[in-house]
Amino acid sequence: MYLLGIDLETTGLNHKVDDIIEVGYVVWDTDKRSPVQMGGSLIKITSPLSPLIKDLTGITDKQLSDFGRPIELVLGELAEVAKKCAYLVGHNAISFDRNFLSTAFKKQSISFSDLPWIDTRTDVDYPKEMINRKLVYLAEKHGVLMQNAHRATFDVMMTLLILDKYHDKFSEIV
Repeated sequence: MYLLGIDLETTGLNHKVDDIIEVGYVVWDTDKRSPVQMGGSLIKITSPLSPLIKDLTGITDKQLSDFGRPIELVLGELAEVAKKCAYLVGHNAISFDRNFLSTAFKKQSISFSDLPWIDTRTDVDYPKEMINRKLVYLAEKHGVLMQNAHRATFDVMMTLLILDKYHDKFSEIV
């Protein structure tokens, strides 16, 4: 079975007013327990990034200008990839990524998957001593190398590697 892991970087926390600045995705094969396809794109936006977002993500206005792609192209590609998958996966996806994606797909008039979401922040039954649900904490506790935090493709890969640690309990998660 294929899972589509998704992570976004944005200009803020409000999906109604803030913009997506990066989309990262990984198609994960649950049988092979490895990635099948990985992708990510910076998104071209018109307003400058706040110092907070630049600091948090390491993404710059120049990078968005030089490498950013139109959001409708990136969302179209994501929608096509989702057609081959059984679940969407993200960390804090239910309260964050899903809302941003829903808003963006509606705004662009692009149809997106109605696949069920697995949110590794809330849907995984972590050991009781793991009370912190931040991705960096969970990565450390699960022995997953944390690199380039708050960059979408890296974060989604960490999310899937953590989820894979519960491979034998996957039927309980879904």
